[in-house]
Amino acid sequence: MKKIGIALFISFLLINTTIMSWNCDTITKNIYKKPQETSENKPKISQIFEIDGFLNDSAWALAQYEDEFNLTVDEANGDVNGYNYMYLAEDFDNLYIGLDLCSDQTDDEEGEWLSIFLNTNESTFSSEAEWEDFRNNGMESLVYDVDRNKEYRFFKDYTAGGVREDFNSDNEYNVVKGSSEGDYTNFNDAPSDGSFNITSVENQTSQYVTWIDFEIDVKKWFNLFPELFIQEIQLLEFRILSRNNISISEHNLAVWYDNATYNLNDPNQVIKLNNESTSDYDEFKYGIGNMTENGIIRFSIYSKHDDPFKTKYTIFDFMLGYNYSQEIPATGLKYPYTSLNNYEIAWGFSNSSHNQTDHRMFEIRIPKSELEQYNTDTDLGVLVGGYGTMAMPDENFWVYSALSTIYMPEEDSSYYNYYDMALKPAPSLSPTISGDDDDDDDSATPAVPGYNLILILASIGIISIFILKKRYK
Repeated sequence: MKKIGIALFISFLLINTTIMSWNCDTITKNIYKKPQETSENKPKISQIFEIDGFLNDSAWALAQYEDEFNLTVDEANGDVNGYNYMYLAEDFDNLYIGLDLCSDQTDDEEGEWLSIFLNTNESTFSSEAEWEDFRNNGMESLVYDVDRNKEYRFFKDYTAGGVREDFNSDNEYNVVKGSSEGDYTNFNDAPSDGSFNITSVENQTSQYVTWIDFEIDVKKWFNLFPELFIQEIQLLEFRILSRNNISISEHNLAVWYDNATYNLNDPNQVIKLNNESTSDYDEFKYGIGNMTENGIIRFSIYSKHDDPFKTKYTIFDFMLGYNYSQEIPATGLKYPYTSLNNYEIAWGFSNSSHNQTDHRMFEIRIPKSELEQYNTDTDLGVLVGGYGTMAMPDENFWVYSALSTIYMPEEDSSYYNYYDMALKPAPSLSPTISGDDDDDDDSATPAVPGYNLILILASIGIISIFILKKRYK
């Protein structure tokens, strides 16, 4: 009987240990809760922040950074030299920026603007082209027209003349009928530098024909913000200098519609070109409505005659007219581009704990969903500047940058101030189970360890008891 008791005790321990082991496994899988967004049981920033343009001390006390910077400004308008402050705060969903511009003591919104440039993944760049390459991929920006209470307008309604553009590569044309000599550069060269030549071939009706299809990506004519500039094209003219070795019956250009089709019987789409044996220019406007939404223009040049012929294209280029970007005067900010689609901004004129004289202040909330690459484990780069009427002496703006500057250096990453944000990247909100990359339901009851294992061990214990009882009868 003593041994039976021992067997019962061991069975109990096996069952209880298994149950406790399973319970511990369940607890481990459920302890990954969303971390508190602030320490010491403080309320979440998002619950107490009100973006109204007036810096609330109790709210901004939760900011991770309160960055003090000194500005020397033109005091002629009532602004004063001294310290100003930038706050950086965040929660899991938003980035908050506060500006306490103690030096800006004139409440005049005429011509006022504010710019914020962010480098979310410590990208390195030192030119406008490099900066633009990182747009929406590490570089984010907000350029706000305070005077008009809207984003600063990127373009102005002004087209000055036009810019000559050329073919970009041999991929932009295809000789369908005929044999050619030369390449795309011969379209672009001066008459003395040669020409692009095409010789006719005989078709099934015993006529001699040539046919060239063209497809040009207009975006390649713009080094920066091509998808924006193509929407601002106001004028596109063709200029073609050609000559045939004999007078021919037909020499036409057919403009394709924006749906990639053409109709040689549509007089609005077909332009007659020089069909004589002397050199002559053809200049005409291309209908902008025929360009596709993504900036592709298509057209064909075709010729026909009863006898063999050859055509030389000595010059073939384009005159492009478009609205210019709205460069902010005397700042060096040529492209006042706003990448953010969703944000909240407000400004006020009041005193603060830093300065009891009324002055300009800003509050900005940006959802992190707007900030590409914010989830990278890098510092956050920030560059701020503006005008209103506060400006540096002999300048038309103010800027807070890591290096001294007399222009807005948004295109140079070395001028940004960098901050180690606590929630960049945010801690994972759900655990990753090593090696568990299958499609099963990890929340379901596991087979082993779990209920099935409990039943197996319990059965072993009970069977052991019966065997011992039988043996000691």
